[in-house]
Amino acid sequence: MSDDAQASIDRVAEAFFAAFDNRCGRRPVAEDLHRLFGDGATVTRIEARVPQVFDVGGFVAPRIQLLTDGSLLEFHEWEVEAETSIRGNIASRCSIYEKEGLLRGVPYSGVGRKLFHLYRTDGGWLISSILWEDD
Repeated sequence: MSDDAQASIDRVAEAFFAAFDNRCGRRPVAEDLHRLFGDGATVTRIEARVPQVFDVGGFVAPRIQLLTDGSLLEFHEWEVEAETSIRGNIASRCSIYEKEGLLRGVPYSGVGRKLFHLYRTDGGWLISSILWEDD
C-alpha cells in the first residue's frame, strides 16, 4: 500500500467529515461534499435493515439545509477508528465515527459506521459509494 495513497484517502475522509461541521458559525457548503464524489456515486443508509439509497444531490441537500437553517447547531462528526484497504486504483475504508450537536435545542449525539468505496483518478481519489449505518 502506498503511503501517498493512504494519505490521500485519509484527506478525503477528513474532508467528508469536516464538511458537516457548523460549530462556531461555520456554514457547510454543498460543493465541499460534491467534489469528493465521482459521477454516479451513491450513498446508502441502512436503518432498521431497510436501505435508503441516495444520489449525491439527494444526500447532500437535506443535510446542508439542516446544518444551515438553525435546526442543528454546533454540530460536528469525526472518525474515531478507520481501516483502509487499497488495491491498485480502488480502495475501501471502514470508518467508525461519532457525532454531536444540538438538534432543535436538545443535545444530540451518536455513533455510526460508514464504508467508503473509492477509486483513483488523475486528479486524486473520489468516492464511488458510501454505505452507512448509525447505532
